[in-house]
Amino acid sequence: MRFRTLIPSALLAVFLLFYSSCKNGGVEPPPDNNRPDTTSHDFTWQIDTLGAGNGSILYDVANIDANNIWAVGELYLKDSAGQYSGPAFNAARWDGGKWNLVKILVRDYGTVTGYFPLKAVFAFGLNDVWFASSADLIQWNGTSFVSIAFFMTSIPFDGQVAQMWGTSSSNLYCVGRTGAIYHFIGSSWQKLSSGTTLDVRGIWGATANAETEILAVAANSSAPLDRSILRVSGTSVQTLADSGIIKEPLSGVWFSMNKKYYVVGSGIYRKNSLNDTRWTGAPLELTAYYSSDVSGNDTNDVVVVGAFGDLLHYNASTWKQYPELRINGSFYSVSFVGNTVVAVGYTGNRAIAVIGRRQ
Repeated sequence: MRFRTLIPSALLAVFLLFYSSCKNGGVEPPPDNNRPDTTSHDFTWQIDTLGAGNGSILYDVANIDANNIWAVGELYLKDSAGQYSGPAFNAARWDGGKWNLVKILVRDYGTVTGYFPLKAVFAFGLNDVWFASSADLIQWNGTSFVSIAFFMTSIPFDGQVAQMWGTSSSNLYCVGRTGAIYHFIGSSWQKLSSGTTLDVRGIWGATANAETEILAVAANSSAPLDRSILRVSGTSVQTLADSGIIKEPLSGVWFSMNKKYYVVGSGIYRKNSLNDTRWTGAPLELTAYYSSDVSGNDTNDVVVVGAFGDLLHYNASTWKQYPELRINGSFYSVSFVGNTVVAVGYTGNRAIAVIGRRQ
């Protein structure tokens, strides 16, 4: 999750008026002198709704491979009498044929435990998957779910986790509300000084030539003019320049190290180098909707998702939209690995998971 603001359904008609000006086939991006070979826009889409209503929702997704996908959130079911029964499922696992709903025990403050909502998921492999509630960090080790770390050291607590990224199970970063950044190193953790009280909504990193770069984006729904782009280096955090971003809230970040850097929110912005001081926006006619998240395989294979089922693929030459995915809801998270892209969120009062497969 990246602390998205849910847009009331009543606004759908207004946004659809703007959508009529968007192009589905191919909007040319700004010139790229080092453009790689293009990739295919052709995906076959599978759309699944999960939960039986009651505000069922999926916040985040981790795509290990086409037959192993984890998603987290709140999924409510009804009993034989048509009543919502028991605690919600807080995870779902795709096994290549169907989604299996899962209840993962979560720690709350003190000795309280329950099947509370999970907000983030990140996978290093089939038997090394990490889940986060607002404060509990849990590992799936292939056999069981184990609570490994707990970030709520006192109450009231305003550092709830929203997203995570890492290089291994002994080097994991969790980010969240009011500038919270936690660094877990396998046996202990520390809260980093982020230099901001904005909600940290997204984080992504990459490693190349024994060097690791980590970026995070922060914003505040109650003060939409505020935003920060952060660079995390070990235990230090630096605020980067955001010149060129003309719309304020940011929710997602993804990059291919030393090639192309993306941030998304009220717009889609990119630059070629971390040293560039200015971000370039995608064409304004590309999308009229808020973009929640971005993921990719390389600079020629990038996906952006957002409000009303907006999903766009960039192949180093053109952007393509997929209007067949339009929903009365929003995609909150996307994970793109190989030829499989997975987007999750909500539609109406049910959770939604969309899997795109490319031949």
